[in-house]
Amino acid sequence: MTPEILQNALKKELQTLFSDIEFRDENDKKVKMKFFKQTFPRKESDDDTEPFPWCIIQLGENAVTDVGYLNQKQDILLLFGIYYDKADCQYQHVLFTLFERVKKRFLTNPLLDGCFSALPMMKSRMEDDEETYPYYFGAMSLCFYITNYEREDD
Repeated sequence: MTPEILQNALKKELQTLFSDIEFRDENDKKVKMKFFKQTFPRKESDDDTEPFPWCIIQLGENAVTDVGYLNQKQDILLLFGIYYDKADCQYQHVLFTLFERVKKRFLTNPLLDGCFSALPMMKSRMEDDEETYPYYFGAMSLCFYITNYEREDD
């Protein structure tokens, strides 16, 4: 298995995990979260806006400590962007919901697609910056074991 296969599997899992969360866009229209691998696609024109709400699934450091089953770890960074313009300014509840769903999913059932296993090493944070109103951002780091290569000795 490769880090890119993990990234694809995680994208599918997160789409399912967040499918029932209600998000709103700038036109107060109900929308689903958009998912991207590694980065946003290039804008086609200067008028294009960022597709809020979004989640970028980035592959971070990959560490191989030896050949064999559990000797490859892959760091993942989940970046979140949401639009929240309600007068109560309680955007943090949306980000907390995203963080908690990911934690619950991988702490209670760490296996993903039968070949990736989440480690209980997770961090999350949100930017508390009123200068970005009504756009808010958060991030979460995860780490997975990836099936590794076996040595082929003669």
